[in-house]
Amino acid sequence: MTRLLQQFLKIAFLTGKPYDLPANAATLQLAVTLSFLTYVVATWQVYSPGSAIGHALLDIALAGVVLYFALAIVGKLARFSQAFSGLCGANAVLNAVTLPVIYSRVNNTDPEAQQAHLIDFFFLVWSISVVAHIIRYSFDTNIPISIAASVGYIILALYVFELFFPG
Repeated sequence: MTRLLQQFLKIAFLTGKPYDLPANAATLQLAVTLSFLTYVVATWQVYSPGSAIGHALLDIALAGVVLYFALAIVGKLARFSQAFSGLCGANAVLNAVTLPVIYSRVNNTDPEAQQAHLIDFFFLVWSISVVAHIIRYSFDTNIPISIAASVGYIILALYVFELFFPG
């Protein structure tokens, strides 16, 4: 398990590749579970507990469905387990890293502290980079295409979240 966690860290820091992960159900289950748990813990106090669980389920399900169908369309469905494991494992790392930032804002009423847009921008760029990294290796594409696909996915996800959780 330590080796898997190290691989998730490598993917999150763009040095590991999803195809380096084992392509089995146990790895996929671990990655999805870690992603779900860290997502809920990271958003538990920002949203209501039920909403945090709903956000986590929607985020993971949407990513899985989009990745599954995209890989099926290009004839690379055999890569789904590794690609989705890598995405969920890397997201668990990102969620864990953002915890201190999120919790420092929850009870902070200082307007200056609430305006930490640079930190938000950093995490957004990091998230887009991780998704692009996974797309690049899962679809055998180049960096500009993987970045465009990553940004497109983020826009789709924001739209879907607004449909399910308006306001």
